[in-house]
Amino acid sequence: MSVNDIVDSDILRSTKGKKICFIRFVERWKESDNRIGCVILNRFVSIPEPYVNQYVLATLDLGTAMLIVVSEYDRVPRTILTIPFPYEA
Repeated sequence: MSVNDIVDSDILRSTKGKKICFIRFVERWKESDNRIGCVILNRFVSIPEPYVNQYVLATLDLGTAMLIVVSEYDRVPRTILTIPFPYEA
């Protein structure tokens, strides 16, 4: 599945301000050398070990092609990862 499957790029005139949000479960991947992370748009994203077995909110900003991953504890959100996440439109 690509971004084109999620967002109809034929009618998407601009990506500015557009975001796609994902809720993902962080786990240890035995198939991938016990790395810790989650899969977003068929790509493995490494997440720091303290977040294993927790849910995180991942937001792909289409305008900047950045992925921001946030965890919440005691109703306080904390950004745990901000990385470039290029995609094909």
